[in-house]
Amino acid sequence: MEWIRAVRDTLWGTPMLILLLGCGLGMTLAARGVQFRRLGEAMGMALRRRKGSPEQGGISPFQSFTAALAATVGTGNIAGVAAAISLGGPGALVWMWGAALLGMATKYAEVLLAVCTRVKDPAGEWRGGPMYVMEACLGGAGKPLSAAFCLFGILAAFGIGSSVQAGTIAESVRAAAGSLDPGFAGAGAAGWITGAICAGAAALTLLGGVKRLGRITAALVPGMAGLYILACLGILILRRDFLIPALQDVFSGAFRPAAVTGGAVGGMLASVSAGVRCGVFSNEAGLGSAPMAYASSSGSPDTQGLYAIFEVFADTLVICTLTGLSLLVSGVPIPYGGSASAALNAQALGSVYGPVLGPLFLTLCTALFALGTILTWSLYGQRCWEYLFRGRGTGLYRLLYVLACLTGALSKPALLWALAETANGLMCVPNVAALLALIPRVRRISREEEKISRERGKRAGLLL
Repeated sequence: MEWIRAVRDTLWGTPMLILLLGCGLGMTLAARGVQFRRLGEAMGMALRRRKGSPEQGGISPFQSFTAALAATVGTGNIAGVAAAISLGGPGALVWMWGAALLGMATKYAEVLLAVCTRVKDPAGEWRGGPMYVMEACLGGAGKPLSAAFCLFGILAAFGIGSSVQAGTIAESVRAAAGSLDPGFAGAGAAGWITGAICAGAAALTLLGGVKRLGRITAALVPGMAGLYILACLGILILRRDFLIPALQDVFSGAFRPAAVTGGAVGGMLASVSAGVRCGVFSNEAGLGSAPMAYASSSGSPDTQGLYAIFEVFADTLVICTLTGLSLLVSGVPIPYGGSASAALNAQALGSVYGPVLGPLFLTLCTALFALGTILTWSLYGQRCWEYLFRGRGTGLYRLLYVLACLTGALSKPALLWALAETANGLMCVPNVAALLALIPRVRRISREEEKISRERGKRAGLLL
């Protein structure tokens, strides 16, 4: 356990933070601050639920957006935020916001490149992602980088995509059962049942392919996100007297965490690391995962890129922020210096909505969030597997993914989180290295695609 944490901490040390933030800054400059200039356009497009018409073998732009959002709106938005605040103090939220603002440009660039280099397989389905970008754009270096990315992507699918999500659902179920019955003795059975349900859902999605995934996430994501947002807003309204002090702790703790946490959290680097790691784990900007969903659509590069901007905004700047502020105003004691879990979120909801309704509601939201992540990451892992092994052994991958869901529900969440964050770090390295090398291409393509979109918009206006 300790050596896994040591590897994770090394991967997510100062060099990785500089690499990710530097990539976000580079993409912000290359795309001329697209996440600020066109955020309103991205929000309007997503909230209007513009579905579009998928081509044969593809899914609609809106379905690809909800599939990517299903992967990002997961347990990182609940347990991940609790862990970030306990490890880095309230100020971790500030660094999470900063990473998200830059991450919006990173994800825009990832998706832009992926859609521009997507290909159709023999069955007529669109395929794309960082591995195709690397192969098409990086010459001789593309092959080894794409192979490394796919290998780490498969490992991440078994971690962040399946076992972590199933484990967090099981933990939440056990916590809810314990709140109803302090003498609850069915912890083992809860793990088996949770694992079986997650494994079954993953198997059905894998067998149905990207089209089934698109239909499920288009129906699931808006409702589950809206339900959780309303619950968090309810906490902030009912505890509004504590909101201003909480915000003061957030901003002062970003630069002097020890002053807020009583010394339990040390220097500013701990706060920065916890915040950035939480942001990346939650919105996956820089991981290269979401482009595989967006490239499965028939949407234009610019349209898909704007959806990606709003995805990060909704995931981190809205949902994660509401989670963090809800924890801080709830009055529950936060174990600073340790690593909190979803149980802390259950306590926060219970302090406002009651010891029964609160944990039950969190269990429902956690289950929906994690299930969405499990379903979409099943596709991400399969895409990496098929690319790496040239389409061979897909049945084996599906079996392993289903088993990962089952074993994750029976494992210790702390170990799963350490493994998942390690896999995330490994996945980031080849993807971000490729993105940095392709900054000039992003600059050129973003300008071209914006021009095409403006002309398309003018034509549509004339027709109307």
